[in-house]
Amino acid sequence: MDVNELLSRYAAGETKFIGINLSRADLSDADLIGIDLDRARISGCDSFSVN
Repeated sequence: MDVNELLSRYAAGETKFIGINLSRADLSDADLIGIDLDRARISGCDSFSVN
């Protein structure tokens, strides 16, 4: 899954993204409140908010 798909699915109300690979993703402008990234790979990912 790429960043655009993640953001589109999140905007549609999906919040569970268990085990996805976001390595080196640029989510610096994303505000992902309530997202579940359990076991997600986020190494090298730019900062983002998951409050």
